[in-house]
Amino acid sequence: MSVPLILLLIAMEEKRMHRCKTGSFVRMLSLLLTVALLAGMLTAAASAASLDNVRHYDVYTCLGDSVAEGFGPDFQDYEGLKRAEHAYHAYVADAVTADTFHPMARPGGSTGEVRFYLDSDYAYNAADFRVPYPEEKALALRAEVQKAVSEADLITLNVGSNDLFTTSLFAVAAVLYADSGIPEDVENMLGNYGELGKAFQSMLVTAEKLGRLPEVLRTFTEKVSEGFQTFRTNWNAICKGIYALNPDVTLVAVGFFNPVKTLRLSSTQPQIGQMMDPIARMMNNFVQYQADYAKQYLYADVYHTECYELVPVDDPTFGSTLVPAVHPTHDGHKYMAEQIVKVLPEKEEPKPCDGGENCPSKAFTDVDRSADSWMHEPIDWAVTNEITKGTSEHAFSPDASCTRAQAVTFLYRLAGEPEVKAAETPFKDVKTDAYYSSAVLWAVEAGVTKGTASDAFSPDKTCTRAEIATFLFRYANAEPLENAENPFSDVPADTWYTDAVLWAADQGIAKGVGGGKFAPGSDCTRAQIVTFLFRAK
Repeated sequence: MSVPLILLLIAMEEKRMHRCKTGSFVRMLSLLLTVALLAGMLTAAASAASLDNVRHYDVYTCLGDSVAEGFGPDFQDYEGLKRAEHAYHAYVADAVTADTFHPMARPGGSTGEVRFYLDSDYAYNAADFRVPYPEEKALALRAEVQKAVSEADLITLNVGSNDLFTTSLFAVAAVLYADSGIPEDVENMLGNYGELGKAFQSMLVTAEKLGRLPEVLRTFTEKVSEGFQTFRTNWNAICKGIYALNPDVTLVAVGFFNPVKTLRLSSTQPQIGQMMDPIARMMNNFVQYQADYAKQYLYADVYHTECYELVPVDDPTFGSTLVPAVHPTHDGHKYMAEQIVKVLPEKEEPKPCDGGENCPSKAFTDVDRSADSWMHEPIDWAVTNEITKGTSEHAFSPDASCTRAQAVTFLYRLAGEPEVKAAETPFKDVKTDAYYSSAVLWAVEAGVTKGTASDAFSPDKTCTRAEIATFLFRYANAEPLENAENPFSDVPADTWYTDAVLWAADQGIAKGVGGGKFAPGSDCTRAQIVTFLFRAK
């Protein structure tokens, strides 16, 4: 259904309502204005991959508005530009195991705002920034966004709904208060992204009192049509800007959904929000098929994204809860992420090692790659998964002792290098700029290590076989085995490492050194460490 056809239907409904009682006339037009106004809140949201099987991208940049940011009832952040763990961008960043993630999404973002960042010739216009942003800050952010786009391997683009909504809302205010001027309280609400719902309610009441609902409704829908044209123009310019900065990037255009499906007049009325489905489909049709770069980028269909339940229009909290509620739920964000990665390639499985050209450790001259070598496969795995790259271009140093710092760093990489919360460790011998600093911070937070003393980690001390078994035992959150048989004569029943060693033996991680011994105090070599990790993965 096109916007002109919507206008025609509204005109027909308006004519019909003139034959009804005044109360019914106001009620119906109030409903139509509510639905039409909320149509602008349709927000861009987000083939064989899945969240656990998608190819790796080194750098991921997320461009967009409040949906891309993660805005919602429990996350009303008006600055943006940061990672939100519940948002689809976090799921995508983790799924593609991005080494670097650039969250470049702001609440209330319009295509004009995103175009400003990507097109250096596009002039600053405060009206493009639905959440006010001074020109000086916008210019500085332009440089950041262009850098983030230039170095990205993967970009998701998620913007457009505010082109239809807020511009139309301001136009309604200008018409409604043409003679008296926009009241200060309404003007303040229009300038506050989180209070746009309140502004709508206030103008609706005024229009009803003045008998100007038909005029206001016509103005709004005309501006929705203009907003769609603006969206089309800017969308094409944004994609042009992205490809000009980064011709080879993988760009995913995230489609649109209807966030007001649960809209109803009152708790006793049926849902009528489905009336807005045609507008979402119209925007999806343009992005998927008609846009200038539709054949170059990938398209993610997120039409069935789950949003929050809207309170009825006659509920006193409708105005204050509207904006947060027209955003995806946490499950909705996960669904969007799943839809996005579906259009990306699956994870590339490494070719089986043939001992020659396809051998990941072929560069190392000191690795035994014979048929019966116990270290070959674990070292291949460690290199492939970037647990370690060796000690030099042609040396892995399999027999070199492995320090506690190295062992914890390997384990940290195995865990996916999780974000750490603490800024510093309790250990005086761990410098904040050391290569292993984040790994030790994580190990302490995860309960993997307690140090060698309350204020010491001993990073340069060689890791013993007992220590690596204990690290892995704690990393796995394993429980002591009941009535476990001890196969090692040199592992007493009551030491700090007994439970860990017996667990490691039971899991096939540790097999001992022969002769019924484990050698718990012996130094662990680099080859032995990666072998333990390989078996424990």
